[in-house]
Amino acid sequence: ILRVFPQVKKIIRKNATMVLGDLFMVGKIIKTMRRENNFSQEELAKKVFLGRTTLSDYEREKTDINFDSLEKIANACGYEILFVNKKDKDKILSSKNIMRKEI
Repeated sequence: ILRVFPQVKKIIRKNATMVLGDLFMVGKIIKTMRRENNFSQEELAKKVFLGRTTLSDYEREKTDINFDSLEKIANACGYEILFVNKKDKDKILSSKNIMRKEI
């Protein structure tokens, strides 16, 4: 389940920035990314190996999304998820610069 910590504030794509204000915005962000790329729910769901109804539930915030699924959706739409430290903007974390271990 994705948890948004106070120091985590941005999802950035290319030169555009979307601010992640709270967990309930995730569904709206997913829908915005999908629409920007002119994907139907069916098309995006197939690209990221999800069911269309699961993607719909994420967009409507009916189901919690895990980080891996959110990252797959973001990547399919041309986005990268970045965690920017509010106090030190030079401290940026992403799944690309952190060693991830399966638990």
